[in-house]
Amino acid sequence: MINDLINIRNAVPADVDFLAETIINAEKSNTEKLSYSTIFEISEKKVKEILKTILLSDIPGQELCLSSFLVAEIDGEQAGACAAWIEGESGLSSSIIKSNVIYNFFPAENIKKAQEKSYLLKELSLKRKAGTLQLESAWVKEKFKGKGICNKIMLKHISNYSEKNPELKKAQIIMVKANDMALKAHKKLGFKLVSEIKSNDKRILDIFPSDTMILIETDIEQCKNIFKFTE
Repeated sequence: MINDLINIRNAVPADVDFLAETIINAEKSNTEKLSYSTIFEISEKKVKEILKTILLSDIPGQELCLSSFLVAEIDGEQAGACAAWIEGESGLSSSIIKSNVIYNFFPAENIKKAQEKSYLLKELSLKRKAGTLQLESAWVKEKFKGKGICNKIMLKHISNYSEKNPELKKAQIIMVKANDMALKAHKKLGFKLVSEIKSNDKRILDIFPSDTMILIETDIEQCKNIFKFTE
């Protein structure tokens, strides 16, 4: 059975290429549009190189952090990955930390180009709740899809974090609404819609995979029971 072949482990520096690929594909959300490229007006190849540098810098509290990731392997091959962190654990929101990371690692000329589009991006901004577990940048290789790998990684994150932080009550995901396949999978873990925001500016689709973002949430205890059942 496939369950017997899956090994879920902490990411290591040798995974950096795969993790950059994971972030890029998760960002595309089953489209061909990479927002890092369209917003910063930079090639996908260059984005990948910048992401690798950021990941190896391992800055916690946001999704572009190597130690935030778990990697699933099947027969020794990297199959999928997902990042997780507790929102605001350091006293700063993930949006502030990530903004500082981007400002320090992306070229200044590309930062300026992104700033010119900031008014569009603000329309799709959802606030993460402090003290909740955040799950982000989840992706599974095409050849391994349909086997529940993404949810297994998320369940492992939930189990790990709740063991160290018994006070954790909720886990959240921010994603594009149009990613029906992922949303259907997350509902199996009890995720339900909390908030939704839509941009009425058609230009958003020139730089972003969707005009609608959603925040979904699930109960930690419920997920821990699912984890025990699937172990």
